[in-house]
Amino acid sequence: MADEIKNEEQAPKSAISKELESNETLQSAVGFFKKYQLYIGIALCAVLAYVLYSQFAGGNGNAVKELKAENDVMTGVSMKETDSFDVALNGGANGMGLLQVINKNKGTQAANIARMEAGVCYLKIGKPAEAFKMFDDAGGFGTQINAKRLNLMGDAKSELGTQNGKVDNSICKDAIGYYEKAANAFTEDENSAIYLLKAAQLSEKIGNLEDAKKHYATIKDKYPTFAQIQIVEKSLGRLGVEN
Repeated sequence: MADEIKNEEQAPKSAISKELESNETLQSAVGFFKKYQLYIGIALCAVLAYVLYSQFAGGNGNAVKELKAENDVMTGVSMKETDSFDVALNGGANGMGLLQVINKNKGTQAANIARMEAGVCYLKIGKPAEAFKMFDDAGGFGTQINAKRLNLMGDAKSELGTQNGKVDNSICKDAIGYYEKAANAFTEDENSAIYLLKAAQLSEKIGNLEDAKKHYATIKDKYPTFAQIQIVEKSLGRLGVEN
């Protein structure tokens, strides 16, 4: 993934790790305008795959602890994937929730994964402030996964800045800043084009047309094969920028 992992050929992988790595491969084929839920779900599966794999590949002494925590996280994730977001957060008859996983596994990457998953749940139930805190508290990921985390922080801020049909320019500017950080974190990844597109569209929404032009132009120059390049070109034309 982002950081180089040594001894890759010898690293054993759990069945969950293999399945999630397949989901990560599929993520690259998901367009920006696909269902929001599907996009985030695949991105976060990539987070889980990375952490589980790195624990084995690095020979970390905490691997056993992480594997025990893995089951707790996956219980919460499975509930989230069935749209039971409140149960995924707080737990139920089928197991503990993500918030309990975080408290039980402090200091582990499993807790960080649970924070990411909990953040998505909070976004789904309309609590972007709580979502932002979860994403902000998560950490310890490689460059690519951290870019996804920054993007989700931007999503949370964007929702905060556009609630109830009102636009808060200050909060939206914060969201744009996170999208920009996400785009710059790993520029070789075409996901950067997605983050820049979000930044451009939100910049337009709050009237920062020069910033919008800049982001659209960057996408066109750096990512000419981007799946949404036609939207980018039309947006540049609409803003008076010659293609």
